Amino acid sequence: MQPVNSNINFTGVYKIANTPNNVKEITEKVIPMYSYVKHEPASGFPGENPFVTGFELIKEIIADANNASKIWLEMNAKNHGTILPDTNTDFLHIISGKKDIQDFVNFLINRLKANENTPLKKIKNFFVGNNVNKDLPEHLQIVDKAIELYQKERLEYLKFIQDKKITPVSTTQELLSKMLNERN
Repeated sequence: MQPVNSNINFTGVYKIANTPNNVKEITEKVIPMYSYVKHEPASGFPGENPFVTGFELIKEIIADANNASKIWLEMNAKNHGTILPDTNTDFLHIISGKKDIQDFVNFLINRLKANENTPLKKIKNFFVGNNVNKDLPEHLQIVDKAIELYQKERLEYLKFIQDKKITPVSTTQELLSKMLNERN
């Protein structure tokens, strides 16, 4: 019988393809089963970092305000020399277990605090702040600031996640199996 290596860092961070079927199975089966069996929480987000959702939402809001689509916004930005970052929502990150979720939540709270003192001040500075590129149309000035914030937070997230082991999985069954066998 071989001794168990207690130095192995089992973490609950997984990466799986972002498909409608996977989203449905994770939401309806994987997370509820994991929570029931392990008595631990689980959550997730699309893309390479948690700021993708916010950035995509900003693009959608600006496109809607201009009675256009996100594709139009991307082309319009490109025509004005602004290239929107690839948010790569082809995969999902699933985070499981109290410790990993708490680390993740603490990171997000710290990033919010690092950007501004109050939510109202953050919104005001975001939309009417300094360093606005006056050469861009008004709607792209907002996009330009959003890109700047997104890129900054993306780098902070990459620093945060660099020491964490992200386990790629192919199926929701494999995801659930690995989640149920993780060490707390």
